[in-house]
Amino acid sequence: MILTAHQPVYLPWLGLFHRIALADTFVYFDAVQYQTHDFNSRNKIKTPQGELWLTLPVQRKGYHGKRLCEIELDNTQPWAKKHWRSIEQNYSKAPYFDLYAPFFEETYKRTWTYLAELNEYMLLWFLETLGITRKFLRASQLQFEGKKSDLVLDMCKKVGADTFIFGSLGAHYAEQQEFEQAGISLLFQNYVHPTYPQLHGAFIPHLSIIDLLFNCGPQSLGVLMQGNVQNVTDALRAAQNNELQGGAQDRKITLRAVLKEDCRLIWDWANDPATRTVSFSPEPIPWDEHTAWFHEKLSDERCHMYMGLDGRGFPVGQIRFDCSNGEAQVDVHIDPAKRGQGFGTRLILAGTAKLFEETTVHTVHAFIRKENAASIRSFTKAGFSPQGSQMLRNAETMHYILKK
Repeated sequence: MILTAHQPVYLPWLGLFHRIALADTFVYFDAVQYQTHDFNSRNKIKTPQGELWLTLPVQRKGYHGKRLCEIELDNTQPWAKKHWRSIEQNYSKAPYFDLYAPFFEETYKRTWTYLAELNEYMLLWFLETLGITRKFLRASQLQFEGKKSDLVLDMCKKVGADTFIFGSLGAHYAEQQEFEQAGISLLFQNYVHPTYPQLHGAFIPHLSIIDLLFNCGPQSLGVLMQGNVQNVTDALRAAQNNELQGGAQDRKITLRAVLKEDCRLIWDWANDPATRTVSFSPEPIPWDEHTAWFHEKLSDERCHMYMGLDGRGFPVGQIRFDCSNGEAQVDVHIDPAKRGQGFGTRLILAGTAKLFEETTVHTVHAFIRKENAASIRSFTKAGFSPQGSQMLRNAETMHYILKK
């Protein structure tokens, strides 16, 4: 049985529904402590002015230490009226607003006492509307023990799961060896956000699911699944092959062309704090600047961008070649959760081999800041030769080349 779990979230984003769709059973984890400034009680919609947060007020007295299932809404504030008015004002002209509006109007007219109760009611409706039918369990009605990785492992054992799907951050705390010893396979979601028709100008990702529903209606499930793992069976088969082949599949990198749906993922990787510290510009890249650059690169015939996938089909990194007159400059980003596992070298090897095979490029140049020891190791292992150092953008830079 394939299991996943998540805390109560107000008007969840698309990625949660992709993860639930891959599982057999979903645990509504309402037994953990409430976190302020989290998605437990807020999310974003789109307006003509950009993103707008819809935030649920909660009773502050004594909320520290309470479980999510015990957190009460502050009904002295007219939050329901305000949220419905914001949704109506900003989506009334969306193609499928009239189809779904009655549910929201009715929901916001009701009186809700508990945060988790409202979030659960909405979540179940979202799942039904999307056509995702899964077994639904509440953590507050079960007796799970432990913290972080141990808590997830205990949950898997008690509900009889043989596979657990973590979110992308799960790799940072999951004690994978303990799950292996218990006979439980792990998958780590790496959600590639799709683009779809929206109101109010340029596309904005990572909004509430209601933005997708109002704009795409009955096609919403297909949209949120596109560009991502479609089922766990193939991923599990790949994982089992890894085990039989001593991890050969995990060591293998396959490539696909970068898609427009990869825009957000590549932005997230590029803006990782550790990445910025060894980049030529340490400042975070603004979203608008990134999207303009990204779409320009996608339409540039001289630019070849590939997404590297591991043996389970999950993105692990991106490699880009900017080509001119038989030569190319290479740029690589690795998923922060996959660093230190050799994916950098394998992605460089696979990418350069594909470039040499499919283009007339005969020389690839890499310019790496001297402080970036990990990248220098990856390029050296991939066969690149040092050509000395030079100053580039006010930073001492190592120059490496690879010839066909």
